[in-house]
Amino acid sequence: MKKKLIILWPWYFKKKDWLRYEIDYFLKYKDLIIEVHELGNNIEKKLVRQNLKHHKIIKKFRSIDEWFDKIKKTSRKYKIFILNDVRAYNFQSYKVKKKLNELKLEKKIKILEYLGDDTPEPIKQKLSSFILIKKIFSTNPILIITSFKIKLFQYLERKLNYFPNFSLLISDQKQTVNKKSKKIFAHSLDYSNNLLKNRKLNFKKKYAIYIDYPLPDVADTNYLNWRYPITLKKWFKSLNSFFLQLEKKYNCEILIFPHPKNKKKQLKKYYSTRKIVYKPISEFSQKALFFICRNTTAISFPVIYKKPIFLVCSDELFLPNNYKDMDYYNIFKKELSLKVTNIDHLSTKDITKINLINYKSYQNFEQKYLTSKKSLLPNNKIIYKTIKSK
Repeated sequence: MKKKLIILWPWYFKKKDWLRYEIDYFLKYKDLIIEVHELGNNIEKKLVRQNLKHHKIIKKFRSIDEWFDKIKKTSRKYKIFILNDVRAYNFQSYKVKKKLNELKLEKKIKILEYLGDDTPEPIKQKLSSFILIKKIFSTNPILIITSFKIKLFQYLERKLNYFPNFSLLISDQKQTVNKKSKKIFAHSLDYSNNLLKNRKLNFKKKYAIYIDYPLPDVADTNYLNWRYPITLKKWFKSLNSFFLQLEKKYNCEILIFPHPKNKKKQLKKYYSTRKIVYKPISEFSQKALFFICRNTTAISFPVIYKKPIFLVCSDELFLPNNYKDMDYYNIFKKELSLKVTNIDHLSTKDITKINLINYKSYQNFEQKYLTSKKSLLPNNKIIYKTIKSK
């Protein structure tokens, strides 16, 4: 029976997702059929359709039930493996997990899931944080409902006794893996992309990289009901001033690598004439002088290539409503031995003194969050080998 790999995707599948999941490489395996099942419209109605990837292997469905029936029908013809990225946080996503569990128990599919965080999570909350949370809930009561719903569906998911057949461990973090789930050592998506043979870079000027952040109309804050943390006019005025000073000091060009959800017209408005690069960051990382970013999973690229990092924030990010952002800033500071640069209050020292690389911190971060170091193969090969052996 021929084998089929289905990537189960809870959002709209974007061009960047195509690259990160190494789809072009999967398509080269002649004895494996690959599909992407895009459930964005079925799980979350508030999602913005932007920068989408269009390809015949990307399948859409009118409902979760239609998708479920399609899988059952397909399982009569193929041996199905599902690389699942759906996590339960609302009724529809919980329904998908329940259907997956049914299919697995009926032995119609085998499930693979990435396990582990590719960035640190601030787990321990201080008393001051709880006081802030209480204050935020009192001014934005809908957050209570949102938080309760997420916790409820996470609890219901646990009650399903759901577990994947294969757990793809992306790091050396202590993992809670069901004993019936087989451990497969892999990498974070960004780290795996780094292992692929990328095109030679044809860019001769000296440059640094700014990793863009989602704008308000496409940010996750929309469906989680959090307030957007910054005022765009203030933020970009300070940020562009910071860029100009860096470019003058280091005789380089700041390249903008856009967040995949952001719209091109908006980016041109905020970044003016600055070059916006719609290519993989991995192709440009090795020759970059340094990186500039907020708290983002893409911080893995300067870590992998051992590049200095300007971790930037503004006055607004210190406001009580943004305690969650500051928790992430603090843990990035701790894990990577960084200082945070407030772009609203720049000094000569902020411009002239780049954060020195603490190689031990970078190496520890890489091991804890980016790679299991059990294999030098990219994820597509690890997954293909797993499927081929079954």
